[in-house]
Amino acid sequence: MNPMIRKSYNTTLFNLVCFVVCAFICIASHASTQGSASSYRPNVFYSGIVYLGNFDQIKTNYPYALSINQAINAVGLLDQRFNQLIQQSSPQHFNLHFGLADLKKGQSIAMALAFESENVSTEVIGNNRKIIVEAGAQLFFFDFASMTLIANIPLSMAKNHVVAKELNYQEQLPRLFSELYLGLDGGDSLLTMAFNLLGSAKINLSKPLRFQLEQVSSSENVQVFMPQNITAVRFNQFIGQYFSARLAHQYNISVLPFTKGYAIGNQMAGRFSNGSVFNLNLPTPDYVFSLELLDLKKAPYKDDLMYASRLALSMSQQHSGKVFINEVFQYAVPKLVSANMTQIDDWSAFHDVIEVLIDELVEQLGSPNKKWFKSHAKDNQAYGKFTVKQELFSAK
Repeated sequence: MNPMIRKSYNTTLFNLVCFVVCAFICIASHASTQGSASSYRPNVFYSGIVYLGNFDQIKTNYPYALSINQAINAVGLLDQRFNQLIQQSSPQHFNLHFGLADLKKGQSIAMALAFESENVSTEVIGNNRKIIVEAGAQLFFFDFASMTLIANIPLSMAKNHVVAKELNYQEQLPRLFSELYLGLDGGDSLLTMAFNLLGSAKINLSKPLRFQLEQVSSSENVQVFMPQNITAVRFNQFIGQYFSARLAHQYNISVLPFTKGYAIGNQMAGRFSNGSVFNLNLPTPDYVFSLELLDLKKAPYKDDLMYASRLALSMSQQHSGKVFINEVFQYAVPKLVSANMTQIDDWSAFHDVIEVLIDELVEQLGSPNKKWFKSHAKDNQAYGKFTVKQELFSAK
């Protein structure tokens, strides 16, 4: 072979080998980096069982949980049981710690089982009274460095019971809620449901935008249907928590809490060794929502009753004030009734239809559906307005 050709051949072969080796090193390095990133487990500090809402509403909102969670050796019964459950196994995607966190060491993520509601519904059917007790909660992950809700898993459980209509059903409620929260003879409970969900919970820390529901109001047309033990302030607080939780859970985005309240500002903050954590303020959101509950209506429908709600939803950009959504929506659901029902719980039906409408509105933010808007939006331009910022709510 000609020496010049041999030299050129050897040079080409050498360059090819170098290229292959470098490519292999890059691929291996990338795979190692990816593996390292995927195996990263954030440190999360458990903050116990907390109660969402303002301090002055807690006794009214959660009478049965508070009664059950009476302190035994400085630790409540619900806290004791949930502690026992979550120490049985470690979550898959993060490290759960039980000591005090230190913000100065970058330990900023707190997790709590946050109660959000207790509800009782009764109806009289013939000679019997049907009782439904229901509790709602959230696995609540809050980052005190960014002061944002970074992960959220809503959960709820209901229990049905039937007694003779002449009995004082209220005497049954403490026992029914105890069975709901703690279980009966090893059966399912709200605590075991929360424990099972915690095992697979994920936290996404890379969320550049912040969202917040900053205002909820209820018109007089809505307030007139509220039971005596439920005020507009109390119900608006619940709706604020409900919408924020579903938004965070549906899209895995950073949501500022509707209000810091007692849970974040006191109970969860108390799990840090830094006193300054109590003085942290919520940051400014990038996008804000407002909800106005406009109307509730009930009407006969065939042999049943139809319950309907109407609300206004708006979304705007905080720094520019530009409004992207400002629309009115309605929803209706039927309620099965029988001829021998002599007492019907209208409020529980209205409560359900409001929740369903909010659930579906949250879904429409990321996946607008023309057919849905045709059925539920007052303005036929609403669909187009939802598509303008659809990319903000990319699927998790």
